[in-house]
Amino acid sequence: MSRVALLLSFVGPLLLSKFLLESFERNPSFLDRLVVFCLSWPIAREIRLRLEQRDLRARASSRGALLAPLVSSPLPFGLSVLLTRLRMIHSGSPGDVIHLFNSRVPKPIHPDQPTKVFRSRVMGIETIWTIDHDDAKYFLSTGFPNFGKSPLFKAGFRRLLGDGVFASDQRGLWAWHRSLTRPHFVRERIADVVAMEEHSHRVATWLSTQTDLGKSVDIQDIFARYTLTVGTQHLFGRCVDSLNDLIHDRIQTGPNAADFAQNFVAAQHWAIINSLLLHPLLISLGFRIRDRATEEVRQVVDTLVQDASLSLASQIKKTNESDSSDQVEGGTASENLLDHLLTSGCSKELVRQECLNILLAARDTTASLLSSCIYELARDSPRKTAMWRKLKDEVERLGSGIDVTLDQVRELKYLRAVLNESLRLHPPVWANTRHAFEDDVLPSGVFVPAGTDCRFFIREFQRNPEVWGKDAEEFDPDRWIDSRKALQVKDPFSFQPFSAGPRICLGQQFALAEASMMMIRVIEGFEGVDLDLSDGPVGAEAPAVVLSFRGGLKVRFKK
Repeated sequence: MSRVALLLSFVGPLLLSKFLLESFERNPSFLDRLVVFCLSWPIAREIRLRLEQRDLRARASSRGALLAPLVSSPLPFGLSVLLTRLRMIHSGSPGDVIHLFNSRVPKPIHPDQPTKVFRSRVMGIETIWTIDHDDAKYFLSTGFPNFGKSPLFKAGFRRLLGDGVFASDQRGLWAWHRSLTRPHFVRERIADVVAMEEHSHRVATWLSTQTDLGKSVDIQDIFARYTLTVGTQHLFGRCVDSLNDLIHDRIQTGPNAADFAQNFVAAQHWAIINSLLLHPLLISLGFRIRDRATEEVRQVVDTLVQDASLSLASQIKKTNESDSSDQVEGGTASENLLDHLLTSGCSKELVRQECLNILLAARDTTASLLSSCIYELARDSPRKTAMWRKLKDEVERLGSGIDVTLDQVRELKYLRAVLNESLRLHPPVWANTRHAFEDDVLPSGVFVPAGTDCRFFIREFQRNPEVWGKDAEEFDPDRWIDSRKALQVKDPFSFQPFSAGPRICLGQQFALAEASMMMIRVIEGFEGVDLDLSDGPVGAEAPAVVLSFRGGLKVRFKK
C-alpha cells in the first residue's frame, strides 16, 4: 500500500463524516458527531477497498491474469491472519497458515485443481502466498530483477541485520555485499576444516560420556553450540565458544557465549514480531519495537570487531610479508572474513552488520540441518536400522580416528543423500518473501500488483507428491541415489533449501562440509540413536526465521 493510500485511509472517513454532518437539517449534537464518525470508518473503508479491487481486476485482466482468491477473515481488518501467524510463532507449526487459507478460500482459481496461491489482506495490506515451486522459481530466477526484499522484513530486522547481505536487494547494496563475502566461500577456504574437526571431536567425546552415564541429550542445543563455535572461529578468527559452557573442557575466555547465544535467538524473535506488527505508516514514521537482546548482541559483536581491528593493526606487517604461494582468492589463506572486512574500507558499523548477517546463516541453518537429520534417523521406521548401518559402513571405510579431508567427505554418497533428504523434508529456511517492484504475472497465472509482498513456502513444495511421488512425506535417502533422482534433475527448482538463482546461498558448501564433519564423528562413535519420549512427544517444528524443533530434541545414543 502506498503512502497516498495510507493517508486516504485516515482522511477518507473524516471527509465522509464532514459530508454527512453537513446534510443534517439541525445543528448536530456531540452524540450525532460521534455516531457519524464511527459509522464513517467502515463505510469509507468498504468504498476504498471496492475501488481498489476494481482497479486490480482491470490491471490483471489487461495482462491476461487473475487475482488470487482472497482469504476471508472472521475478524475485521484481516486480523485473523495476523493472529494465526503470531500463534504459529508462539505454539504452531509451519503449515498452520496454509491450512487456515485452504479452509477460508470461498472460490479457488481452478475448481478442478487444489489451490496453491492465496491472497490475504491485513490492515489494508495485501500479501500473496504461494506453494507453487514454479512461482518460487520466478521470484528467484526468471523474474529476479522485479522482486526484492520486503520493506516489512527490512524494517523488522534493521536493528539486527542493518543493511547487510541478507537485508539488501538488487536495488540496494546486495551485489556489493555479495562480492565482498564471496571470496571467503571458495573451495580453498572451505577445505580448511580445522575448526570443524576440532569441535566435532569435542562434541563426540561429550556425547560418548553422556551415553556411558545413561543420559539423554538435547541434540538441537548441542548442534547450535557447535555451529556457533565453528562459525565464529572459522569466519571471524575469534571463537565464541558456546560448547565450553556445556562441556567445560577449556578455560573460559572472551564474551559469555551462553548469554550471546540466547540473546541472538531472542533478537531474531523480536525481529519477526517487528516485521509482523509494523504497519507501513509506522515504518514511515520510524517506529520500532526495541529490545534488550538485540542491543546485547550488537555490543558483543562490536567488541569482537574492535579486538580484531587492534590485532590486525599489530600484524599488518606480517600479513604483507606473507609468501605469494599462500595467496587465495580474496586475500591470504590465513585471512578470515572479519579481517578482510576490516581491510576493505568498511565502517565498523557495516562490519558488524555483515558479521551478524553471515553468523545468522552460519549458525542457525546448519544446526537446523543437523537436528532434522538426527531426528529422522532416530524415529521409528522400517528403514531405521538399515540407514544407520549404511552410514556406518560408509564412514568406517575412511579409517578410524583419522582427520578427514573435504575430498573424502565428497565421496560419502549415502551421507550426502541423508543430508539432502533432511533438507527436503525440513528446509532450514522453510519460507521466504519477495517484494514486487512493478506489476507482474506469476507462472500460476496470478497477478501481482506493484508493492505487494509475495511469500512462498519451500517446505510445502518440497513435499509435493506431484514432483516427489506418493511417498513424498516419507524420509527415504535412496531417492537421491536410485532412478528417482531423475525427478529432481529434471526439475531442479523443486529442491531449493539453499535458495536459487542470483541469491543462491554462498555458504552452501561450507554448511554441507560442517554438517558432514559432525555427522561423521557421531556415526563413527555410536551404533544408533533413539528419540527420548520420557517427557512426551518430540519433533514438533517451530517456524521461526529458521526451522527448529519446539522445546528441543532429546535423544539417546547407543553404543
